[in-house]
This record gives sequence, structure tokens and C-alpha cells, in this order.
Amino acid sequence: MSNLSSRCKHIGGPEAAAWDTHYEALDRQQAGEEIFLLSVGQETEPTPAAVVSTAVKSLRRGRHHYTPVQGDWPLRERIAEIHTRETGQAVSPERVTVFAGAQNALFSIIQLLCEAGDEVLLPEPYYATYPATVAASGAHGVAVAGAGPGLPGADALIKHATPRTRAIMLNSPNNPSGAIYPQQEFDALVEHCAERGRFVLHDTVYQNLVEPGQRSAAAAAPDADRSVITIGSLSKASRMTGWRLGWAVTPQVLVRPLYHWTLCMSYGLPPFIMDAAQTALDAGDHPAAKIRARLASRRALVAKLLKDLPDVPLHPGEQGMFCLLDLRRLPLTGTEFAKRLLDEQRVSVLPCEAFGASLAGFIRISLCVDDKPLKTAC
Repeated sequence: MSNLSSRCKHIGGPEAAAWDTHYEALDRQQAGEEIFLLSVGQETEPTPAAVVSTAVKSLRRGRHHYTPVQGDWPLRERIAEIHTRETGQAVSPERVTVFAGAQNALFSIIQLLCEAGDEVLLPEPYYATYPATVAASGAHGVAVAGAGPGLPGADALIKHATPRTRAIMLNSPNNPSGAIYPQQEFDALVEHCAERGRFVLHDTVYQNLVEPGQRSAAAAAPDADRSVITIGSLSKASRMTGWRLGWAVTPQVLVRPLYHWTLCMSYGLPPFIMDAAQTALDAGDHPAAKIRARLASRRALVAKLLKDLPDVPLHPGEQGMFCLLDLRRLPLTGTEFAKRLLDEQRVSVLPCEAFGASLAGFIRISLCVDDKPLKTAC
């Protein structure tokens, strides 16, 4: 690889390798083997029929040409309206940029915030792609451990900040733990960053899987306009993982740079997908409420079936799509356990080393399969 960019070595590593068992499981499943796939956060039910119908009608009426690079204005208006209603932060559609998924949005934002040698604080557990997303910009991700599956408080994060710190990037509700970052901690983080020209990147992909009264948001903090970037997506709550539709709500200072970035990168998204996204957003909370109910039922099922495993405590999580098993008393790493579980029992789970050192020795169990295969897998 000597003739390739040094960037190549920054985007691999243990976080990417964590998915090896999952993709092996997919290959075996597609070859006809019965595999219990508990390694991915994707509902088994299809995208709502009304969303699919909108996309089909949009295609048939010719909505498959170039679009504005930041996204169609009506979709951006709808996102801004929902964001304002749910967080209390009044934003205009101009401050919304639409991306091909939340991961695409995170990657793009980091490229515009960071230089080589900068730092981004990554509260553990962090999502598995975060370290490579930061490293691809030349910046350095600084992991800040919580207490096992719990996220570190604002004081711990602020203590790790240095003059090179550009941003703090966290997802709440958290993947994999389901932890919800308390609003008072968000308020303290945002105040710190606003005073120092730093940014809080709040990845809210799982937000709608939390009951409305239990949600918190960096955008709800008093200083949000100066320092908060909110990342959203339709993947989870609207069952649209493969549609690749996400967005960023940003401070005004990022609006023009993001225009230039998307002009060079995606040159706009497919209009029929944005039309479908509008239908999904117009459906309100109903689809997400159905998913929340299913997840709560499955969480209770897993808690019942796995509560008495010797030396392997279960962390059922607060919200979201996953449970965690703590294997640290066993003579196996999470990766070794996941590999053997697939080989010997045809059950695919995700080792948690990819989510930070504080979760080494844990595995993540998805609650996104139907009750019968979930029960068999347990």
C-alpha cells in the first residue's frame, strides 16, 4: 500500500474489524444457512407502505434529475420545523443540510471543523465509526471513558479538553448502551464549548426510539446557536436504513462551507428519496411509537431469558435497539465469544471492543428480530 495515501491506515483498525463476524453471518445467511442475526440495528419490517408509494409515484412523474445540493427546500423546511418544535431551538431551513445518511453528515462536518493535529473528544461508549471518521480528517480522537456502559459526565469531558480540542462528538440515546445523556450535562457541555469556540456534535439517530418525555438534546441548551450541531436520520424510527437520508442542523457559520462541501461530494440527493422522506416526516410519531412498543417487549423477553446466566450479567439498557452482555469474567474476548457463538450456535452478535476500551469484554445484542427467533437465539 506504499503508493496509497496515509489516510488508508486511519480508516481501518479494530472498529472496522468488529463487523467481520456480522458480515460472515450475512454471507452464511444468504447462502441458505439458518442464522440468528442479532448483530445489526435494523428492523425486520419493511419501510412503511406510504413512504414507498411516494417514492414510486415520484419516480414515475420524473423526479429523478439534479436537485439542490443542500437538499430540497420543502424537506429542509419540515426538518427545521420539527427540530424547532422538539428542542426549542428556532432554526431556519437555511441551517439544514441533507445528506446520504447520518454517517455521511458526521464525516462531512468533521472534515470542515478539524485540521491535522486537532482533537475531538469521544465519550465512551462511542459509535464504532467515530474514531476513523475523526482520523480521516487528520485530527485525533480522544476517548473519554464512562463507568462501563454509562457515558462520562460533562465535568470529566471538560477535564480532558486541551487547546487543540475542536469538538465533542456523542450519540444519545447511545448505541450500544441505550444510555440517555442528561439535559443538565448537555447544558454544561454546550456552555463550555460556546465560550471557547468549540462544537458539540449530537448524533440523535435513536432519539425517536425514546419516549418523548424522556428525551434530551444538546440543541435545547441555552448556548446552542453558537456551538451545537445536531445530526438526524430516518433510518431507525422510519425503518429507512437503506434509503440513506440524514441531515445536519448547524450554526450559521457552517452553512456556506457545507454548501461547497456537498457541491464537491454528492451534488445533491435523489429527489424521489427526498419526497419519500417528506412523507415519513409527515407521519409524525406513530411509526416510531410502534417500534418503541416492540423493542420494550423484546427487551423484557431478553431480560427474562438471560437474567440467570452464571458470571455473565445482562445490561438491558434504558432505551434503543440493544442489550449488552458483560463477558469480562469469562476467559474470552468479546470478539472471540462472538466468533465462537456464530460457529457453534449460528447466533450473530457484535463485540463491543469497537465502541471503546471501557466496553471491551461486552457483546451487543440487537432487539430487532421477531420474538420467535430472538427467543431461540437467547
